[in-house]
Amino acid sequence: MKHRILVVGLGKSGRALVEVLVKEGHEVAVYDSKPVTDFEKDFLKTLGVTTGYFAQVPEAMDFDYLAMSPGVSLDEPLVRAAVEKGIPLKGEIELAYERSKGEFVGITGTNGKTTTTTLTYEIFKAFYARVALAGNIGLPAVTQVTRAPEETIFITEISSFQLETIQSFRPRLGGILNITPDHLNRHRTLEAYIEAKLRIFENYDPADTRVLNYDDAFLRKYGSRFHGTFFFSKTAVLDRGCYVAEGGTICCNGGGGPKPVMPVEEIPLLGAHNLENVLAAVSFGFLYGIPPGIMAKTVRKFKGVEHRLEVFTTRRGITFINDSKATNPEATIKALEAMDGPTVLIAGGMDKGSDFTPVIEKFSPWVTHLCLYGETKEIFKDTAESMGYRAVSLHEDLKEALSRGLEVAREGDRILLSPACASWDMYENFEARGRHFKNLVNELD
Repeated sequence: MKHRILVVGLGKSGRALVEVLVKEGHEVAVYDSKPVTDFEKDFLKTLGVTTGYFAQVPEAMDFDYLAMSPGVSLDEPLVRAAVEKGIPLKGEIELAYERSKGEFVGITGTNGKTTTTTLTYEIFKAFYARVALAGNIGLPAVTQVTRAPEETIFITEISSFQLETIQSFRPRLGGILNITPDHLNRHRTLEAYIEAKLRIFENYDPADTRVLNYDDAFLRKYGSRFHGTFFFSKTAVLDRGCYVAEGGTICCNGGGGPKPVMPVEEIPLLGAHNLENVLAAVSFGFLYGIPPGIMAKTVRKFKGVEHRLEVFTTRRGITFINDSKATNPEATIKALEAMDGPTVLIAGGMDKGSDFTPVIEKFSPWVTHLCLYGETKEIFKDTAESMGYRAVSLHEDLKEALSRGLEVAREGDRILLSPACASWDMYENFEARGRHFKNLVNELD
């Protein structure tokens, strides 16, 4: 059946939706809250899309449904108008699920999603013939499912924004890595944010398997309600789950006794938090029947992902670390916990309503100077100084912050970009921010 559809948002996911829906023969119109760019004009012209609404709400809301990009808030006037008229909202992940002839492994959480999803994909790829990386990483899921053969396993990173608009989405295996306050500028309250994350299990039966972090107090309590929960933990030995046994060996137990996977000391990733990411990825692999030897071999070769604690060069005797993926305070805390020497921290960005107090509390013993830029720099500075930390400087942009960092850093120090904030006040995304940082560093003599 052909539909009249309004695609809301022309970012990466929105453009993928337009391509798929036009190819299927639907009548497609587009909306974006910003004025149309030349790039978007050319894109729409190529696909034959002639109806577009930019920075204005269409008067006639006569669409069968709105195809939602995850970056668009449900508080947008257009979206509220559609809901008032009873027009359904379908997110990109929901539309991908409707078209899929395979099955999904869905991974969400506040921090660690990209690393865990990528490692899980590598583990599955080493054993299964048909595996694709999709969702909030790599190609949009709606693109992947239309290109992939039948019986493909889609290893999918899923954000709270994507989960807001699901209807029937039900991953074969779903997991939540952790939950800490984030995106409160959009979700308003921590309770609403948690509710969005838990929607990954909205269509589950009580006996379905949920992969959850035992060391997260909320998730431990939530998961204990369900017989099928498979926990992972770096602190507790589990009757059912993936854990670190006495002696430092990762083991998995599905009820038939512990199966050793690999020693913790063989994990190549920087930072204690990455042990949790490995335990989660191994949990997904174990539940899909992947042999421990294959998982161990894959983990040993895995060097992490770009923009997450990426030690990318040493210049002037200083080690430079790109952690642009740290878009909230908890992620920056994990980066600081991974430092092992004097560190100049570059931070700041878009204000998501975060509290920076826990970040400042982690400055001892290594943070020697804080270089701030972006929308949150004054808030961040005031928080630091109220806690007695005064080695702070304010800057107009990342280039100026790096310049100051080079002035105060000494040979043997680290300069760490770990913003604790979103990038959207100055950059299209955290990837663009990270690339800019690396380019600035690589231009140094």
